[in-house]
Amino acid sequence: GEKQSVQMPETADAIKVMTIHKSKGLQFPIVIMPFLNWTSSKNGKDKLWIDLDDRFNPLKSALISGGEEVFKNIGQAAVLAEEKNRTLLDTMNLLYVGFTRPEERLYLLTATTRNSFIGKLISDNMQLEISGSGNVSYGTKTSPVRKSKKHGEEWPLQSKPWQRWQDKLRISYESQKQWGESEGLISARFGNLVHEVLSQLTSVRELEQVLQKVSIDFQCNTETALRLKQEVERVLSHEFMQRMFDEQVQSKTEAEIVDASGISHRPDRLVFFPDETIVIDFKTGTERDSHQHQIRLYGELLTQMNCPSVKKYLFYTKDSKLQEVH
Repeated sequence: GEKQSVQMPETADAIKVMTIHKSKGLQFPIVIMPFLNWTSSKNGKDKLWIDLDDRFNPLKSALISGGEEVFKNIGQAAVLAEEKNRTLLDTMNLLYVGFTRPEERLYLLTATTRNSFIGKLISDNMQLEISGSGNVSYGTKTSPVRKSKKHGEEWPLQSKPWQRWQDKLRISYESQKQWGESEGLISARFGNLVHEVLSQLTSVRELEQVLQKVSIDFQCNTETALRLKQEVERVLSHEFMQRMFDEQVQSKTEAEIVDASGISHRPDRLVFFPDETIVIDFKTGTERDSHQHQIRLYGELLTQMNCPSVKKYLFYTKDSKLQEVH
């Protein structure tokens, strides 16, 4: 439900809340920018990933936290300065976008102290003499001067010769497959629903809750929801699956594992026992060699993480086939 939103008509007398990024290209009579208390660093400390030299092998990089003096002592003052300049540029770009959205008034809500980076920036600039005809007023509202909008010149429509579009275009009916009219695609989509439930399910105890969530998220009708429940219950009746989904075991679903190259991997289910670790991938289609390659990769990553006695399994839901991969 977090992705759902309420659609409000443009004519509604209401405040529209959005991020600065979302407001790009838009104009509003009045803009309020709250919470302008951004800081360039937290508690006076900067955090920055830096590359390490050969002295720190096998570590290649490290997250350094501290003030400017810390980075100066380790010879990384220039790197910190460059990062701060980038942060300042991003901040100024955001402020520019926010400050140029209003047509009549702009309200800035910031701290009266000069501790925050933005507060100090605004305070310093407010003290400067305003050049030209611009004025800065504190607490005083003036009636806006509304400019009359010019309407475009009207051109009468003239009759033009026309032709049937059917004579010019031929429609491809491949879209039927995309809309579930292909029997094979219907089966694949249902398999995806089964996989979605299994990948979200922590234990059998949560089955009803997860089934309801998936049915709502994927807008399943009553017939599909009932069929989905029966299929998942059949899969969970397997002896191995009963053990893997027992509420007493420690498990993680779709846990993110990042390898040395920075690539993210998400095995469907990890189950942890004191003397062994089990990684499971659920497959709703036919067997493929790539499935074994994928599960072996998961196993290698877990072994590198010092997980004890890693065992790898593929479970094909269609025929409840369990396959251990070595």
